Amino acid sequence: MLSQNPRAKEVLEQWSALLKLDPTYAPAAEAFGQYWLERGDYAQARLRFAQVLVLTPQSYTGHFQLAITDERLGLLPEAREHLKAACKIVPGK
Repeated sequence: MLSQNPRAKEVLEQWSALLKLDPTYAPAAEAFGQYWLERGDYAQARLRFAQVLVLTPQSYTGHFQLAITDERLGLLPEAREHLKAACKIVPGK
């Protein structure tokens, strides 16, 4: 878990630098989203996972993590839609 990593600040700085160099690098946005989700800052996590979906609309992880984030924010219809989208993308199905 990144939020419990003693080097979290350094890792976040590296992800931030990557996003500055290439704002379309979805894995960096995903890592930020996961960090904020683990810390319980669901609003920040939601922004990052939404960014992932702008960059990669068919991202299973983006939809699934956004469903979790939306559920925790009480946005149940949105959470349901993202969960449905994630289920449609599941590899091998």
